[in-house]
Amino acid sequence: MDNILEQSIIHLVRHKRFYAHMLFRMKKILTTKDVPTAGVGITPQGIVLYVNTHFWQQFTKEEQAGILEHECGHLISKHFEREKELDPKRFEKSKDKSIIDQIKDMMEASDFNKAEDIAINQRLPNLPKEFFLYDENGKPVPDEDGKIKKFPACTVETLEAQLKPMGITVERDRAMEYYYKLLKQAQQKSGQKVKIGMTVDSHGMMKSDEIDPEFKKEMVKALVNKAARDCGAGNIPGNIQHLIEELNKRPKDWRKDIRRFTANCTETRLEVNSKKRNRRYPMLYPGFLRYPELVLGVAVDSSASVNDDQLEQFFAEMKGLHNLKVKIIVLECDTQVNNVYLYDPSKPIKVKGRGGTRFYPVFDEVEKPEFKKKFGEIDGLIYLTDGRDYGNEAKKPKYPVMWALLPNCDVRYDWGMKTEVEIKPKF
Repeated sequence: MDNILEQSIIHLVRHKRFYAHMLFRMKKILTTKDVPTAGVGITPQGIVLYVNTHFWQQFTKEEQAGILEHECGHLISKHFEREKELDPKRFEKSKDKSIIDQIKDMMEASDFNKAEDIAINQRLPNLPKEFFLYDENGKPVPDEDGKIKKFPACTVETLEAQLKPMGITVERDRAMEYYYKLLKQAQQKSGQKVKIGMTVDSHGMMKSDEIDPEFKKEMVKALVNKAARDCGAGNIPGNIQHLIEELNKRPKDWRKDIRRFTANCTETRLEVNSKKRNRRYPMLYPGFLRYPELVLGVAVDSSASVNDDQLEQFFAEMKGLHNLKVKIIVLECDTQVNNVYLYDPSKPIKVKGRGGTRFYPVFDEVEKPEFKKKFGEIDGLIYLTDGRDYGNEAKKPKYPVMWALLPNCDVRYDWGMKTEVEIKPKF
C-alpha cells in the first residue's frame, strides 16, 4: 500500500470496512498530472484509483477517507453507466488533457456531474467542504476572478442555498436523476447555469470507450460483490446493502409487464347471435360472439420531476396497446387532475401541470359520474410516476393498478403491481 494512502485506508478498515475492501482490489496510481484531484477509472486491466499528491496532502486522514468513500460511491451507484448518455459533450479522457484544462472542466462541470456528487456527498460527513486546487508544479490555482482561495465542494447545502430564493424545494437522500432535474429546472427559471460549488473529483476517468459497457458493469459488479463477501454482511451499512442489491438486480422488461397487466385486466363480453348456433345444441340454442373489451386508464404524473423525453417513450408503448384495440383514457395529474382525454396516437402529447405530486385525485376522478358517463368504467389503471406523492393517501381501488415507476423510484403503497420503466436518454 502506498504510504500516502495508508493512513486513510486504515481509518476505513477501522470504521467503514466495506470501502476498505473495495479499495484493496483497486490499482492505485499517484500522480501530479493525470487528474487534478482524484478519480476512478475502469480500464481493461481493472479498476484504477487515481490520486493527485498535491491535492491529497492538504487533508486530514478523516477527510481523505471521505474522498475515498466518494470514489467508491460512484461505482456502487452505477454512475459510470450513464455518463456518456446524459453528458456526451464531455465524454473525453481526462488523461488527454493538461491539469489546467481539467480544472477548467471542473469549474464548468456539467449539471450531471454536480448531481452525481450531491447524491453521494450527503452521506459523507468527513468529506472536505472546501479545498485548494494545484497545478502540476504544486502551485495553487486561482478561481475565475484570479484569487487564490479554497473552492467550495458541491453539496446539497450549496444547492439549497441557490435554489431556495427561486422557490424550488430540495429534498434529501434522492437519486442523482432527481438533482439533475432540479438543476435543469433552476437553469430554465434563472436563464443561466447554477453555481453550486466544485465537484470533488475528476469524473472524466470513468468516461472511456476502451472496453465494452457491459464488461464495465460486470467488472464493477465483481469488485463490489467480492468486497461485500470479504468484509461480511454484518459490516455493510443498510444503505450500501440496498445499493449492492440494485447493482446485482437484473432489469425486467417493463413492456412485457405492461402487456401482461393489460391482458389480466381484459374482460370478455358475451353477445347472443342467432347466426352462430350453439355447438352442443345447434337446433335449440343460439350461439355467442365473444368481444374482447378493455378500457384502460393511464395516469401520468405531470409534476416537474417527469420530463418530456420520459413521457414520449412511455406513450410509445401506449401506442402499441392502442393498436391492439385497447381504449386508453389519459389522466394528467400533478396535485390535481389537469386534463382527461381519450388517447389518440396521431396527436402530440402536451402535458399540463408541472406542480407537485398527489395520487388520490386520479382515483377520485375515475369514480365521478361524469367520468363514467363519458368514458365508462375502467378495467385497470397504469400510473406513470416517480413515486413521491404528498397529501391524502390514495385508497386501494376495486380495479387492478400498475405503478409504472421511473428508475430508482418507489411508491409508499403495498398494493398494485409495480414495474420499473427503463428510459433511454435521447441524443
